[in-house]
Amino acid sequence: MLEKVIVLFVMYALLFAYDGPRLKQKQAREKLAYGALILIALYFSVDYVSNFDMPRLHMVVVLLLSDTAEQIVGYFKAGTS
Repeated sequence: MLEKVIVLFVMYALLFAYDGPRLKQKQAREKLAYGALILIALYFSVDYVSNFDMPRLHMVVVLLLSDTAEQIVGYFKAGTS
């Protein structure tokens, strides 16, 4: 586990060393998108290192969007009959 933590720490340090100066010149929208991608990567990194039974990304999407998807399908089914 320690090896995984060291490799991830080096990876993120190199990532921020490379992207940090470039992010200062970007607009807020681009910084927000970059931050969102980094948060997703951090989530997967913690899952990789810890070996917990954390919910996967598709499980979270299904939990958040399943009701909306069912309403849309119901709307289209009602319109075609």
